[in-house]
Amino acid sequence: MKMTSAVSAASNRVTLRGGAVILGPAVACTLAIWFVPLPIGAEARHALAIGFLVLFLWISHLFPHAASGLVGCCLFWCIVRVPFSTAFGGFAEPNAWFVLAACVFGLMTTKTHLGHRLAAAVMGHSGLSYSRLVLGFILTSLLLNLIVPSGVARIIILAGIALGIVKSKGWGPDALPARGLFVAFTISCTLFDKLMITGGSTIVAQSIIEKVGQTRIYWSQWLLDQLPSLVLSIPACWAIILWLFPEKTHNIAFGHLPEGEASPVGAAWNAAERRCAILLSAALGLWVTDFLHHIHPAMIAIGVALVAVLPRIGVLRSGELKEIDFLPFIFTASALSLGGCLLKTGALEVITHAFTTLWLPWAHRSVPLAIVLYWTSFAFHLIVPSDPTTLVTSMPAVVNFARGHDFGPAAAGLTWTLALTGKLFIYQSGVTIVAFSFGYFKAQDFLKAGICLALVEFMILLILVGWYWPLIGLVR
Repeated sequence: MKMTSAVSAASNRVTLRGGAVILGPAVACTLAIWFVPLPIGAEARHALAIGFLVLFLWISHLFPHAASGLVGCCLFWCIVRVPFSTAFGGFAEPNAWFVLAACVFGLMTTKTHLGHRLAAAVMGHSGLSYSRLVLGFILTSLLLNLIVPSGVARIIILAGIALGIVKSKGWGPDALPARGLFVAFTISCTLFDKLMITGGSTIVAQSIIEKVGQTRIYWSQWLLDQLPSLVLSIPACWAIILWLFPEKTHNIAFGHLPEGEASPVGAAWNAAERRCAILLSAALGLWVTDFLHHIHPAMIAIGVALVAVLPRIGVLRSGELKEIDFLPFIFTASALSLGGCLLKTGALEVITHAFTTLWLPWAHRSVPLAIVLYWTSFAFHLIVPSDPTTLVTSMPAVVNFARGHDFGPAAAGLTWTLALTGKLFIYQSGVTIVAFSFGYFKAQDFLKAGICLALVEFMILLILVGWYWPLIGLVR
């Protein structure tokens, strides 16, 4: 016991020492931005300094993202003297509460095993061939994207099914079909939540488009705008996996779920599963028809989440609410607050001006501008991990720039978000980190699949901007 405590203390000292080494230069750069007389206003300069510090904390993962965001909010309020209503304004934003409701949705589907049941049902009908099995994982990921807003939760559900298949066939971590299955649902989980407003990143993107771009974008409108991407991405992901991870053996039996993971597919639905299915169907139906009733998606999500915790008619007990992870809510709210602070202090105009030098030559031509925006976002995401972090730190400048040009805030936001689908490295998303932790694919596998997906989505973007978006009136 004493030896364990000594090792733990030594590890903590090493971690603290490494964090101090990393944080020292960041603080020095922050102070330099704060005091160097740049040709901008003092308030904007101070806001940029704090924004740089928070961005560095998010990139370095020295602290939880939520804690780093709260540090930024406090610094804006206490030092820059931004009003409290602005410094912490994100906590009053409906999209932050949308994220909290999404966490409740994930807990609902996990506790009732509804997500496992539906996933296993789809996978059970995917057929015996390896190619149909891969397609089954992709389609299941799409289905779960509608009812399980948490990407990590979807990964855990799909990984449970994949582990059952892999174990039943005796495949090791180096077997190509095993690697293909895990990469298939990993890249699809990072893809589909960009094409629909079902995850934290698109919720943040929608909020930025509406707040900074002053353009209302409905849940159904987002889906309609990205519909060709959704339709074309499914066969594209399928083809990518079969090409990169071919399998000569085509007699693959469907594996069982790990014991205790879910109820058997053939078992009768219990009352909690039925109530959960009804609540999720109601939420989905209201989201799809929001262009008719104009109810904000966040209001729908919060309402359904509240019903889910009511006694007798809900599906969650009061004790189970303690399992909800509030950190995504705090991170999203603090990130939206920082965006508001940058906008109020004029720092956002400085960032926009810096990007303008790159975008301005293409500003009045939709296709070239979309190309520049896509690859700028792709490159920026290599530096800034985490999809919401990338969007919060860069997308307000993009949308603000688009407001004054023919491309439009909604089109710019959709393009910027679409570029986040093709990831090259594991660190770029918590979803990919969790999937990688199962040990069934290598970093090189994910890199190859990410390159292919980025190129495919870029080709789809050309179709969107060159033909589809002008057809539906999104761009001129």
